[in-house]
Amino acid sequence: MLVIYFSLYSGIWFWAMGKTHPYKNISGILQVTYTLIYTYVIYNMIFIIFQTNSGYVFTHPLLPLVSYPNLLNVIHIIAIWPATICLIIFQFYLSLFLYYKNLKYIFFALIFLLPFFININNHINNNHILINNNHILSLSKDNPNNKTGEFQKGVNTDALTRAVLFSPLLPSQVTFSPYDKAQEIKQEILNLLSKKPASKVILFPESTYPFALNKFPEVINWWFCDLQNKNIHILIGSHRKDSGKTYNTVYHLHAGKIVNYYDKTDLMFFTEFLPHFWGKIPPIKQLFLSGTPPFCPGERKNTRFTIENQQVTPFICSDLFLLKKSEPACPILLFLNISWFSVSYIKNLMHLFVRFKSLELNTQIIPVSREI
Repeated sequence: MLVIYFSLYSGIWFWAMGKTHPYKNISGILQVTYTLIYTYVIYNMIFIIFQTNSGYVFTHPLLPLVSYPNLLNVIHIIAIWPATICLIIFQFYLSLFLYYKNLKYIFFALIFLLPFFININNHINNNHILINNNHILSLSKDNPNNKTGEFQKGVNTDALTRAVLFSPLLPSQVTFSPYDKAQEIKQEILNLLSKKPASKVILFPESTYPFALNKFPEVINWWFCDLQNKNIHILIGSHRKDSGKTYNTVYHLHAGKIVNYYDKTDLMFFTEFLPHFWGKIPPIKQLFLSGTPPFCPGERKNTRFTIENQQVTPFICSDLFLLKKSEPACPILLFLNISWFSVSYIKNLMHLFVRFKSLELNTQIIPVSREI
């Protein structure tokens, strides 16, 4: 049913394009307009039937240009959608040239390609995810051997230049007792600090501790009690329970206490909540979140963690992928759990999109995940 629904949009686009032929004088304008509307709807609105005002973000035409980030200087000059219009018109004229073999179409195509070369010499250092200074996380395709994911030079504070990333256990190795899992994390903290004793921050990906951490204060205190340096900041993905509701949460822990927390605000349909209509269909209800309470969306959208005078904005997975409005220029810690994606194609798309958002927001995005 979902395949039919998604195919419906492509079918409408093909139908509309076919209807432009009788209008020879304006057929090109109509085709470009229909293509732009189609692109905008897919990118922003296709998932509206799932009770979320979002689209399939991996379809944006500018996404492949992330591999050549200097070309995307244009989005800070004429904005994203005007740049998208230029790219679509360029492709339109290029297709006309290939069909008619008329050089005038190449001329028009190059005119709409020119904005992408404006300010191209303004180098953007986008080696991995980040665009300001050097890339921070070395746990990446560029350096897969650094399993601790130590931060490198290039960040403005001493705190974030001395952080280590915990690589979560594979799903088959995960235990389901809160205290057994706490023991695993405790051991990892000690191991990481024995290898990197100068570390000040330890980062754990989304849902590393898959229980309501706020209900286990003794666990938090126990994680810190044996540390020689208790001035360690631990940022860990977990859950939170409050007034009968469950949240997907990232905690900022320091000195054995919860200093701050952030609840995920933009939940992913089916995996974290069931849209109202779909939740009434018995097969859907059994297939998704069977026996598992759905998450509730958080209300603290502008939460920031302060780590030794350095402010960072925590995002959890789809918080970034469904982000509509620009955020203030503040480093973003993006907590991810994409280990359940077995297809590398999806991981590569996520990698490209995170880089794209980093360019769009003009800020550093630090992925907290062993997969991206």
